[in-house]
Amino acid sequence: MRLSLPILFLLLACAQGLWAARPQRVMVLEAVNRSGDPNLKYLEASISDAVREELRRKFTFSEIPVETRNKVAAQNYIFPQDFDTETAAVNLGLLARQDIVVMGNFESAGARRIQINIRIVSVSEKTILKTISHKATVDSSIFSEIQKIANESAIEMAKILPNKEDFSRVSLADNFYEGGLNQVLLSAGFAPALFAPSGGISTGAELSPKDFNNLTIRAAYRRNSVYRENLYLEARGSVDFGSNKYALSQAELSDLKLPAGHLGYRISAPVGMRFAFFGFLLVQPYVGPAASFGSITIDASSTQLVVYDANRNAVTALRKNYAGMGFISGADITLLLKSNVQIFTDIEYQMTFADGGSFFTLGFYMGAGYRL
Repeated sequence: MRLSLPILFLLLACAQGLWAARPQRVMVLEAVNRSGDPNLKYLEASISDAVREELRRKFTFSEIPVETRNKVAAQNYIFPQDFDTETAAVNLGLLARQDIVVMGNFESAGARRIQINIRIVSVSEKTILKTISHKATVDSSIFSEIQKIANESAIEMAKILPNKEDFSRVSLADNFYEGGLNQVLLSAGFAPALFAPSGGISTGAELSPKDFNNLTIRAAYRRNSVYRENLYLEARGSVDFGSNKYALSQAELSDLKLPAGHLGYRISAPVGMRFAFFGFLLVQPYVGPAASFGSITIDASSTQLVVYDANRNAVTALRKNYAGMGFISGADITLLLKSNVQIFTDIEYQMTFADGGSFFTLGFYMGAGYRL
């Protein structure tokens, strides 16, 4: 298990080319009327609709609902009359987690003529990739000019977006990045007592969770696409129910194995990375801080012989409480049933420092997750 951290960091270093592709997120903003003629306001939606429909016809991409976009804009004081500015386009693209923003305007170009300007903006690079301009006469031919500018916009977007035929093999893993970022996971697992003491124990104080066969129930909340689309943060909690039998080193009890129980609680906050294979399989290594606390009890009520604690007091049970900090590392292998439904198996290693020493547990889990 000492290799788990180096392997994880090696994967992190190589991660640039390993995660699944996903449809580009494209936001088409309404063209802004800069002509000074309020009677031409109807062209605002006509221009943006023509561009949007031409892109939809030829390409596969993800598009934020207009209602959601408008809500994000209003909450951040980005007004429709500024939709043709680079600052507004980039800021709205960042807030709405978009890749490309298509914006534009139209302005007076003489008597009954306008100039239509369309700009394609890269949100990540914060630059205008292409500007397309056409002059048009405001008469029955204007819609033909609008379609021409929509066609030219599609030609430029072909350098960025895959066409529908190329994207026909889109996988569940590709679609994983779309939709909600929040995820809940439930799992159950088993952590065997791999290195339990074989000899008699004195008072039970030397026992730790690793000395029990633990059944674990675990729940987690995961936030996907943190900082990078294949990174996630998780808040994880679990309850351990352990059992075993131990003989005490007290001479008269050395041949009698007494039942011992463990009730433990663990919380952790791992950060993980997602790697996609075959379009439906995810491998997700993780590492993070963890805390453990709980109690261990040896039941001596089943024997008529006298059992003593560390202070030589006769007792019917030996109890020990523990608490400590440490870390977890591991990896899960996830099978995507749908883009938002998954089942997984997980191997988790946890090292805990408590009571002046340390102990580790190795757990094996199976569970299911649902992306909200």
